[in-house]
Amino acid sequence: MRSGACKRSLCLLVVLAWLLAATACGRQMPVPPSASSGAQTETDTAALADAAAYVLRTVPEPQCGSVGGEWAVLGLARSGYGDAAWSETYYDNLVAYAQAQDGVLHARKYTEYARVVLALTAIGKDPRDVGGYDLLAPLGDFGRVTFQGLNGAVFALLALDAGGYAVPAAPAGQTQATREGYLAEILAYQTPAGGFSLDADGGDADTDITAMALCALAPYSGDAGVSDAARAAFLWLSDAQGANGDFGSAESNAQVLIALATYGIPPEDAHFVKDGRSALDALLAYVVPGGGYCHASADAEANPMASEQALLALTAVARQRAGESGLYAMTGDAGTPHLNLDAADGANKEQ
Repeated sequence: MRSGACKRSLCLLVVLAWLLAATACGRQMPVPPSASSGAQTETDTAALADAAAYVLRTVPEPQCGSVGGEWAVLGLARSGYGDAAWSETYYDNLVAYAQAQDGVLHARKYTEYARVVLALTAIGKDPRDVGGYDLLAPLGDFGRVTFQGLNGAVFALLALDAGGYAVPAAPAGQTQATREGYLAEILAYQTPAGGFSLDADGGDADTDITAMALCALAPYSGDAGVSDAARAAFLWLSDAQGANGDFGSAESNAQVLIALATYGIPPEDAHFVKDGRSALDALLAYVVPGGGYCHASADAEANPMASEQALLALTAVARQRAGESGLYAMTGDAGTPHLNLDAADGANKEQ
């Protein structure tokens, strides 16, 4: 795919046409959920329970932040292992932090707001009133959100769709964000090979951001153009998987598993089993004695980020196996899009 303004304009036209059609039908998305594929094994269940227990034990005082904060909150809430008092501690700490910062979580990194919105949605809190501050509002400013490039657009769209929130109004003089604008921005980062790059003007595709982009695209995969893009991304991920089923780190395996589960694809899908091992098998090999997950196979100690990402992945897999909505799909009518990775004509397959 080409990069630059022309590419964004083309993506925007495709996305806008689909959104208008979806609106006319009275729904935003999705394909109905399917029956679960594959069974949750005792090993899977034990791994999820252990990962949740590890996070609860090592994060006794959750704060606003990437580690020891929102990802831990999201994982515990969506796994069913959440603790109400623990979640309230996070919320109280977030309120205090937001008030101390006059509602400004970060001047430039608007993924901070998106991450908080995801966590608050998971625990049933309103991100539009956190100690008197609207932490959803910054996601209406397209320019500031996309200042972070692909990451910004991906997580803004995930956050907006997680709770079915209306896109907030942009501040006066700033570019108004729209769902179709964020979709076009995301698609502009897809490489000709199918993966997504952090560089819109070309560059190597990246496993983690490709998986994250797939999650953001999922609610819109009823559109043929989006489903084609998603299929190409999954096939790129299949090619990027190591000969032993490993994607190279606990976090990368975790992100791929989340993306697969988001589309109702089990870890054991034939495209993602190499030499008899899936990304789930690979992820579980990163467990260290005493609990938690290391970042790289050569590491001897648990890594907080790797451990929280593993919790998210194991949660996503468990939800997929149970026929439940995806990790980020938190509205009552959220379904699971299903993609036929073998289709050559771009047609989705409802199962």
